Amino acid sequence: MYASCAERVEAKRRIPPKSLRVLIPVAACLCAAVFALAVLSPGSVPQFPDQEGPFAGALYLEVESPDDFLSIGVELRAPDGAENVRCSILGGDAACMDFELHSNAYYVMASTQDGDISGIAYDVTSSRVVDTSTGAVLYAHSDGTSVYWKLQWRDGEQNCFLCNLDGASEAAVLEAYAAVISANAR
Repeated sequence: MYASCAERVEAKRRIPPKSLRVLIPVAACLCAAVFALAVLSPGSVPQFPDQEGPFAGALYLEVESPDDFLSIGVELRAPDGAENVRCSILGGDAACMDFELHSNAYYVMASTQDGDISGIAYDVTSSRVVDTSTGAVLYAHSDGTSVYWKLQWRDGEQNCFLCNLDGASEAAVLEAYAAVISANAR
């Protein structure tokens, strides 16, 4: 009798309870369905691949040229002398242009929406008005070790930002701002 009890206990250990035998395949199918809907659904927008920083996880659509920004009501051109220009649309309503100018990396953003779309949320260490004609304000942000620059202004109906995260000097950021303003003069 003892041998048969031990055999029954051993047999029960090998076979999962009926609820688990049903629940595990159902959960796997549910996970596969949710994944398929998220990845394969029409109109899904890719996200920044393996990116860290202020825009990690933001909805992202790379576009061919600044002319594609017109589809969201934004006009934005790269400054003269800019290299490695890349254009994208974030969140469906913000134009973003990455470029290099005089060995510094910048991104300029424009949107018809109000609010800070720059993605820089570090502590503001200083700010000052640098252009009264556009209302441009230069902000210095710090994470405790590095300084990040953000310049905000309005260009007609557009809310604009020029940002630098690679340690450019204040003078270089102001020079880049002047180049962006010149390229986008109407």
